[in-house]
Amino acid sequence: MTKVMRNMTGKKAAVFGLALACGLTFAQSVEAQNKPVRPAITGIAHLVVLDENLAATKHFYGDVIGWPASKPLDPADAVHYQVGLKQYIEVKTAPAHNPPDRVALLALETTDVRALRAYLAANGVSVPPKVERHANGSLAFDMTDPDGYRIEFTQGGKFPQPSANAISTHIIHAGFTVHNVDAVKHFYLDVLGFRPYWHGWQTDAGHVDGMDDYMAVQVPDGSDWVEFMLSDGRNIPAGSPTHNPHHFAPGVVSVAAAYAIVQQRDPALAAKVHPQQGRDGKGQLNLFDPDHTRVEFMDFQPHEKPCCSDFTASSPQPQP
Repeated sequence: MTKVMRNMTGKKAAVFGLALACGLTFAQSVEAQNKPVRPAITGIAHLVVLDENLAATKHFYGDVIGWPASKPLDPADAVHYQVGLKQYIEVKTAPAHNPPDRVALLALETTDVRALRAYLAANGVSVPPKVERHANGSLAFDMTDPDGYRIEFTQGGKFPQPSANAISTHIIHAGFTVHNVDAVKHFYLDVLGFRPYWHGWQTDAGHVDGMDDYMAVQVPDGSDWVEFMLSDGRNIPAGSPTHNPHHFAPGVVSVAAAYAIVQQRDPALAAKVHPQQGRDGKGQLNLFDPDHTRVEFMDFQPHEKPCCSDFTASSPQPQP
């Protein structure tokens, strides 16, 4: 190409170069237009939790927390608990091998599940061959993230009505240990477009700069977030048997008021726990279901200045 341009007169070479540049710009523009665009990811849709005794969980999730139980969407060995207008928890029978990870799936709501699948595939992410339709009419596909956790993307569907007696009607975050930190950050931040929300460490004693224990990242188009527990990932070898640190957090206006309801509905359970202040400045009340999955009730808004870092995005608001 350079040799061809040398053999041209100055004027012809200039015209040729301009045409070439315009052609490249046009080709790049067409390529950008044809590349799939990520649709909105608006929040947490549901979670799947594993328990050995589904009857025992009905008291915890139904009677104490107040989420109404209903027929599951698909599997027979499960109970569906409606949290809010669209959010729910599906409690399934734990498999015989009794895995330590009891939060088995996190589902995120998107406005266009087919477009999101195409977007991920175009960005080199392994996705299933097609989108499935569930019994309630929702469209979804599930996959694994870089740490091997099952995540699902879902759109639409019909759901039972939530209960006015529920302590919370909005799950605001879910937490997972992280081993492959760089790969996880790339997937959630760079590919999916999640936004940093807060980061911090467990204690100030012995803290090393740049070594956070927690990193919270919000969905791109909402205020729900995923909490990456980095210290557990550093200190616990992948696959080792341990307690289940994975959890999910229903949001409340007041942790103290939530605790008062638990005291009324199950005094024995309430005697084992107490409200506490989180490192992020929000009140917390940690309850545990019959198989020790942590349900971390959390204030929507912080009541004091957080440690470690400021919030870089707006906190969730109460929802119906």
